[in-house]
Amino acid sequence: MRVLAVSAQSHSQRPVFCHTAAAAIWGLPLFGLRDERVHLRIPDGRCGRSTSQIMRHSSRSIGESDVVEIGGLFVTTLSKTMVDLARFANVEAAIGALDAGLRVPFGTQRDCIEPQALEWKLAQAGLLSNMPGERGARRAQSVIALGDPRADSVAESVSRLQLARLGIEFEIQVPVAGSGGRHYWVDFSFVRQSIVGEVDVAAPQLRGRAGETAPRRPARTRSRRRHDQRGCRDASPVRRQDCPVNAPR
Repeated sequence: MRVLAVSAQSHSQRPVFCHTAAAAIWGLPLFGLRDERVHLRIPDGRCGRSTSQIMRHSSRSIGESDVVEIGGLFVTTLSKTMVDLARFANVEAAIGALDAGLRVPFGTQRDCIEPQALEWKLAQAGLLSNMPGERGARRAQSVIALGDPRADSVAESVSRLQLARLGIEFEIQVPVAGSGGRHYWVDFSFVRQSIVGEVDVAAPQLRGRAGETAPRRPARTRSRRRHDQRGCRDASPVRRQDCPVNAPR
């Protein structure tokens, strides 16, 4: 709503929405971000001052190829938006948006990352490595390296970030055999520990686009309950449930 309000007030110059505003337009989750200012790219010489509601940026760093139109709004491309978030947003929000954003053009499979997604990540890493001294460039390389479209939810994305911060070795989306012989996919498998992990965080703790509460997935929850009832044949299951995911535990 804030994005639409800003657009309606921009009579003389149609702004280019960027950063978290662009992410909201693209429908990307923004974990932990509340009451964010609307970010705009304004042509040089017309930048003006930022306010408590609007953050204005110079358009010097973007070209025509970095801008698309969605529903009558000019917005940075999905690729540009994901990189901007990796550079400037908090890391928890950036990784959730990156995982979701990668699924849009490249899709996902449980057992591997699509080659096109890997190529995109390598290309962005190369571009960022040629930006020494630029704000957020080094951090963005680390965030993009961790990005993985196989995450089923923002909670999984942020949990993966925390495990990486703790230096815990793990694999994601791993098939395991249940006690009845049926195979299931689990969110995490901890290397050399014979332990698997599932993330099932209550809906009020998850924030979707522009601070909206992300919906739960009852069908997947039922599947996980069946998984609990039947058990894992070769590993002990643990679950991260009803606890904050924005800090390591």
